[in-house]
Parts: sequence; structure tokens; C-alpha cells
Amino acid sequence: MKRSPVAELFPEAFLSELTPKEGEVVANPARQEEPVLEFEEGLRKSFEAMRECLPKDGRLTVMFTHRELRAWDTLVRALRDAGFRVNAAWPVHTEAQWSLYQRDKAAARYTLILACDPWEGDGEV
Repeated sequence: MKRSPVAELFPEAFLSELTPKEGEVVANPARQEEPVLEFEEGLRKSFEAMRECLPKDGRLTVMFTHRELRAWDTLVRALRDAGFRVNAAWPVHTEAQWSLYQRDKAAARYTLILACDPWEGDGEV
């Protein structure tokens, strides 16, 4: 069983050692015919499921890291299509600038934390 502080509360979620790959929301050309479209659809469906569980006055916080600009566009579009409005964003340095491991590589430099509200489409985005 995976070790986690919440494993006692949700034991069924922590039974396997590995993450089931067929349930991941990824763009993987080795496993998918249309990786970008499947990623976009999976992301939107995930956010829709989160919105259904969220109380009307609830907030969604998303932490996202990616080095390609298109992925950020996809993230925000999926949030909007699922009925969320991004209200605030906080960038967090992902890697130390002096890290020898990251030097001269195309690694992501920031993680962005987004605060989102459910949005019904009436008023400004």
C-alpha cells in the first residue's frame, strides 16, 4: 500500500503501487492516436468532474507546470470550457537557477498556482 496521511481514510485509492496508465490525462504519441486532442478532452472532463463536486461557493486551486506555451493555453481553455474562471495566479520558481542538473536544459522554470471560481457565464470572465 502507498504511504499517505489519507490512506486510512481512502484505503481503496492507495491499494496499488503504480498509477494506472490508462486513467492518466497525458499526451503520449506512443499510446494514443490523437495525443493532443485526447489530452485536451481528458483535461476538460477532469475539470468538469471537479466542478460537479464543488459547492457553489467553493474554489478550485490548480498547480500546473509545463515548459510549452501551448500547454498553458490548453489548461486555461479546459478550465473555461468546464465552467471555471481564473481569479488569481501565483508563479513559483520550479528549479533553482544554479542547479547543475537543469543548466542549459529546456526545463520548466515555474509552476503556476491558479485560483478558480465556478462561473455561470453571466458577467465578465
